[in-house]
Amino acid sequence: MILLDTHIFLWMNLEPEKLPQTIVRAIAAEPMLGLAAISLWEIAMLVKRQRIAIPDSSLLKWFHVTLSAPKLRVLPLTPEIAGAMRHWTCTAIRQTG
Repeated sequence: MILLDTHIFLWMNLEPEKLPQTIVRAIAAEPMLGLAAISLWEIAMLVKRQRIAIPDSSLLKWFHVTLSAPKLRVLPLTPEIAGAMRHWTCTAIRQTG
């Protein structure tokens, strides 16, 4: 499973042309993608601060549409995941075991 960083998830859905081809290929080849639940909060805060524009000005609708991808799973933020995050070094895309 690849755990997507918030900005990679945003680029996938809002500005796919910004994604490097290495990331596009890795995402396409991976059978399952994860998105940490905290990323939803991060996105909501970016919308609130007008740092990003979500199509149709409907964040909830946008979440439902973008999160309905068959190979995408929202992962809870557990103590184990939060603790493991301190060891991750790649900010663009993170591989989980």
